[in-house]
Amino acid sequence: MRSLLAAAEPTWLFTGSASTALGYNDNILLSSIDPVGRAFGRLNVDSLLWHVPRGRIDYFAFLNGSYTRYSQRVLDETGNVIDHKSEAFGGIEWRFKQPDWLVVTGDLQGYALDEVFDLTNLTGKRDVENLDVRGAKVGPTVRWLPWKWLWLEGNATLDRQKFAGGLNDATIHDAAARLALKPTAWVELRGEVSERHRAFTQRHPYDPNLRDFDAGLLAITERARDVRLTTTVGHARHWVLASTVGVSTYSDNALGDLDFHDRHAREEIDWTAGKWTVHAEGAARHKSYDNQTVGFGNNLPAQIKDEYDAQLRVEKKVSSAWTVFVEYSWERTRSNDDQIASYRSNEGLLGARWSWEK
Repeated sequence: MRSLLAAAEPTWLFTGSASTALGYNDNILLSSIDPVGRAFGRLNVDSLLWHVPRGRIDYFAFLNGSYTRYSQRVLDETGNVIDHKSEAFGGIEWRFKQPDWLVVTGDLQGYALDEVFDLTNLTGKRDVENLDVRGAKVGPTVRWLPWKWLWLEGNATLDRQKFAGGLNDATIHDAAARLALKPTAWVELRGEVSERHRAFTQRHPYDPNLRDFDAGLLAITERARDVRLTTTVGHARHWVLASTVGVSTYSDNALGDLDFHDRHAREEIDWTAGKWTVHAEGAARHKSYDNQTVGFGNNLPAQIKDEYDAQLRVEKKVSSAWTVFVEYSWERTRSNDDQIASYRSNEGLLGARWSWEK
């Protein structure tokens, strides 16, 4: 009987979705002086090919992409024409499971991005550019589950990024360790420590005062500590709440003009009932620079920067294959330094998604 049931199950499972949406963004260049808004059309494709596990090993491949086309072209500060943005992610993952106590994963991913980036953290001054980046990363993850209510996980990745023009090309090393407690099926408390080291192959340190120092290649190290609490509430488990708080430090290998430390928090809320799904999230981050100051004279205050973002998405399933959705995103940054200007960005869209499974 077991052999017959195994033969009846599919070896491969293929799922995917394609969506299209129309929307408007009121500040596509993230400008604080002269915001430019444009209507846009967006196409998203998500796909997953999964080899159904027949033992301790399974694996899958995925490919996701997004393309946004603006109704009119926009010229940035350097005269470059911006009429679209695009994102693509693909990868394969191999996974070994020893039931109840061990999961080992090997992950290989590639990505391509063509969009506007805020590079303030790399230059120490207000710097927004449209960049074309290609990258690939690889790394293992190991999760140990000594008890059903506790797991410990560690992972490391190597990421190689290539930018058009080459100035921001870099090799990135990531490492993280996580410990989670799950006393019930409705509560999980997770702690994480992580470190990221970005070594540039062409970019040199930024020196606002033109001081004399050994200007080698720039390297940046970021260390973070986060705590996340996830709870499922309600008699029918309609609500899932996730709260994250943490601190991080950001330091360069030169004069320390890019060094800062921050405090951050994020709240996520998911609600599902019948054909309806709602997702809402919001985040805040306060950055305080260690060496950069604001103004002229003595006893100058440290430069600070605040970042906020929020998103609301509502979906309704109208048939077995079709879903309609509406989404709104908001972003804002502000600083006590006029050279690191503040900006706001609002984006709203309305769309439909078609899903399939084979």
